[in-house]
Amino acid sequence: MFTEKHDTLRNIIKRFQNLNLNSTCCHKRIKWLRPSAFRAVNNSTQQSVAADTPVVPVMYPNQIFDLNNEYDPVSSTFTPKQDGIYSVIASVDFYPDIIQVNHRVLISIQINGNPVVVDNDFFGEITFRNVTSVSAILQLTAGDAVNVSAASSTNGFLTDVPLGMHFEAARLPSPLINDPSTTIITSSSSIFCGRDL
Repeated sequence: MFTEKHDTLRNIIKRFQNLNLNSTCCHKRIKWLRPSAFRAVNNSTQQSVAADTPVVPVMYPNQIFDLNNEYDPVSSTFTPKQDGIYSVIASVDFYPDIIQVNHRVLISIQINGNPVVVDNDFFGEITFRNVTSVSAILQLTAGDAVNVSAASSTNGFLTDVPLGMHFEAARLPSPLINDPSTTIITSSSSIFCGRDL
């Protein structure tokens, strides 16, 4: 009986030793990337807004974190170091000069000076500030300049209250978009080498 179990174990070990795993497929091609994420707020300065005149860029001078040194708080611009899919969120807190007037607040995320996502909110005669947000999942290329613009139909200012004045982005797990030799992840979450497709 002991010999039988020993032989069975020996056969299992031999099978594993003879098993040829294709371990050379992708391990040399996977590029390990430093995580990319930042968050910035404005808790230090108000920005004037003239009616129907875009504010470019909206200022978020107080950096909370920046994992890959990609955010410039002086210009309030995010410049990714890697191609990828990013979640980008921005919010502005607008306070009108004349409270009892209907107005709109528009916010946009810009890539290289071009608006790519906008939100346009309408506010009636209210006695409190107006927070407007926009978010998107965007394909970015290394070196893109990403910032935020805002406009209102009435004069006012963007506050320095970080609850409503924030800008953040994070790269989502995704293959490198412009590098065909890297690992490709399919919708079924299987991993293949670029050369095997």
